[in-house]
Amino acid sequence: MFDLHDPGGKRPSEHFSGAVGAGLVLVFLPSMTLVWKLEVFRHNPTFGYPILAIFGIMILLGALALVSTLFNRLGLSAAGEALALPPGSIRATIALSLIVLFALLAVMLYQSLSSPEPIVLRGLNEAAKQQLVSDPANGSVQVTPVACPTATAASGAASAAAAVASAASTPRSLPDPCAGGALFKYDVQIGHVVSNAAVDFAKQLLTLIGTLMTSVVSFYFAAKSTETVATKAIETMKAQVADAKAADGADAAAASTTAPDGDAEHEHGGVNSPTDDMDLPAAQGGVAKDGPAAPAAG
Repeated sequence: MFDLHDPGGKRPSEHFSGAVGAGLVLVFLPSMTLVWKLEVFRHNPTFGYPILAIFGIMILLGALALVSTLFNRLGLSAAGEALALPPGSIRATIALSLIVLFALLAVMLYQSLSSPEPIVLRGLNEAAKQQLVSDPANGSVQVTPVACPTATAASGAASAAAAVASAASTPRSLPDPCAGGALFKYDVQIGHVVSNAAVDFAKQLLTLIGTLMTSVVSFYFAAKSTETVATKAIETMKAQVADAKAADGADAAAASTTAPDGDAEHEHGGVNSPTDDMDLPAAQGGVAKDGPAAPAAG
């Protein structure tokens, strides 16, 4: 029979299998993608690090789904909390995720700005080499001369004429650096110069993520501390109220025990066993009336 409290009319086993399936998909697929494409991410860190962060969040969500399902099966779930996890679990997860994201982003930016891969241009002639060396925007330049094949002036002139004819027939072909009787061609290695805009952007991004991480982590620990203090204060107040009620009950019991008996002292309360009028002795004497004064003795 279906659960009447289930709006979808599904069996609990179907919910369990669905949660397990979603958790496995979120964990298994990103993990296999990272394993298969590890070389691609390694050679392209600018592209690989963001994908790694996204897949890491997916794996984390899948793991949380599996943990929530396990807690539900064990009867440890909290229906009033996010993902039915114990209180504070999601806040702790967000705080840890931001810490990991900040560390990953810091490493990526530092690696891309501090040790960029150099650019190597091979087979340049003298004019191209001088132009690259004289440009200060290229940063550090390393020039490696490579000897041209042995040529005489006549052969150099013939090579120059052949180069001109080849350039006329194929305009897109590069000129021969050894044409014109040149003795060397050059391999130039240019150090990648990081622009100030890129450095400023990296600083602002790190500051933003760091501020967000600090705020969330501080809020998590502050909320946890405040919750602990409030719980202790409530428990203390409950204990004080219970002690006050117990003291009032003890005082009332003691007062009822030591109260005077009205029948014994004839001060409070009615008489329980009055004497009948027939049992009372006869009245003697009377009321004195005004008369002549008695004569004085002697």
